[in-house]
Amino acid sequence: MNGYLIGSVIGTCLAIFDLVFLGLIKEVYLGNFNKNWIWLACIGYGFVPFLFYKGLQYTSLTILNLSWDIMSDIIVTTAGILFFKEYVGTTKAIGIAFAIIALMIMSIEDFINVTKN
Repeated sequence: MNGYLIGSVIGTCLAIFDLVFLGLIKEVYLGNFNKNWIWLACIGYGFVPFLFYKGLQYTSLTILNLSWDIMSDIIVTTAGILFFKEYVGTTKAIGIAFAIIALMIMSIEDFINVTKN
């Protein structure tokens, strides 16, 4: 398994952390959970530096961060729409698409360099 793939998997795990703990914070904000649940999100986010450190052992900072950003954009936005019934109009949808395209463009050079090796 190459470093790019491992970095992408760890980036996806980081994005899942975003989904779980940002979702928890949203539920607390909406009053569906007691405010004490915020501490679970704080503790959970405490593992992010450890996962990021592990990811750096396999890939570059750029690849790891971009995979985290892209997957977080996709996963958290999808969850916001499906579970929290958040509205994404045309302008926001275009902005999300541009954000994902921008992140992909920024990672092309690193992806090419990794696949050459």
